[in-house]
Amino acid sequence: MRYYIIFSLLVLSLQGFSKTHPPKIDLKEVIFKLKEFNDPTITRNLEEDFFKNLRFQNDSIAYFNPNGTLHLFKIKFGSTISVEKISKGIYHGSTFNRYLFNYENKIYSFGGEGLWASCSKLLEFNINNREWFKKEIKNYPFDASEIISSWLINNKLNVLLSLNGHNQSKKFNFLFGEIDMTTFSFTEIGGFSSMYSPDLTFGNKNIIGESNRYIIYENSSLENCIYAIFDKKYGERLFTNLLKDIPCIDGNSYVYLKDSTLFYRNSSNELSSVIINESSIYESYPMKEIYYDRILQSRIYKISAYAIGFIILSILIIILIKKINLNSYSGDENTFEIEKRLLVSKGSTIKREELDELLGIAHLSFDSIKSKRSSMIRTINDNGRLKIERIRKEEDKRFFKYSIN
Repeated sequence: MRYYIIFSLLVLSLQGFSKTHPPKIDLKEVIFKLKEFNDPTITRNLEEDFFKNLRFQNDSIAYFNPNGTLHLFKIKFGSTISVEKISKGIYHGSTFNRYLFNYENKIYSFGGEGLWASCSKLLEFNINNREWFKKEIKNYPFDASEIISSWLINNKLNVLLSLNGHNQSKKFNFLFGEIDMTTFSFTEIGGFSSMYSPDLTFGNKNIIGESNRYIIYENSSLENCIYAIFDKKYGERLFTNLLKDIPCIDGNSYVYLKDSTLFYRNSSNELSSVIINESSIYESYPMKEIYYDRILQSRIYKISAYAIGFIILSILIIILIKKINLNSYSGDENTFEIEKRLLVSKGSTIKREELDELLGIAHLSFDSIKSKRSSMIRTINDNGRLKIERIRKEEDKRFFKYSIN
């Protein structure tokens, strides 16, 4: 009985697995139906970019958003193909190479560029109003200027932002963080300063398929197409044996993701599939790890800068304190020498001119002598070893003489 149950479950699982096939797309028929709308912004680069602007909701329903526009079409694949325009939006121009994705059965467009500017907004399509609306994001950086890379994993939209270069108070050139798609709030992970590099970029404009965990993307040239996988959980580019050196897909041939299973159907209608794991990957590139490394380096650099600044400040304070103490010591030493000279006249009364000679200030100007004499008498009296008293002359009350005790 136990073996029968196990066998039955195995058969059922194999049947479920075998029902998953990459949809066949009659590209000529789809293009024909799209051309009926008689709008060049819809059909621009259609054959080259069609799959990069297509996002599947399930195995038979997909949404098509022509690059750089606000058009949105619902396409149903089956024995016949239906193409329905569900948007009122027209050509927009600033959403070229945006990240187009499906979350909770809603279509979103994030970022983009065009019209000599970049867009850093998150747009949500409202099916009832048939329009795109900007979603307000709490704590979103006000100086965000461009979306360098972005991908959705679970309910978090990971994003690497380029910050506005005109903001002189900014600490970084790039900021990595995540947007919570349930609360629409931004959390900063870290920032770093760096020259623009391919190491930082994940191509939103090249995505041709997506599951909860993985993204399929295409890098095309005039000669061939290169297909790879992006692991959204670990932020890694993965190159699979299944997609190595395959021809460019055309709809009859196709690549498709179902959870962690990758399917490829060639032009001869032969279907291959593989579970995405270490054995099916021949090369990987840890892009997200590069972000974290640069964030860490930036923090270490900042801490080092603070530490160096603190050390320099501490040295300056020590030098200043030593200088003050040295000046104080020198002043005490000079006062001590003067007191030694004054001891000779202790118990006597001397003239002002004599006192000035003993104090070593007789060579100064009149005003300088007067202020210096008062200061030195005060210092000597405070030391307590001698006391100098000023006594008015009996014969001429305008002048003083000085008693040394």
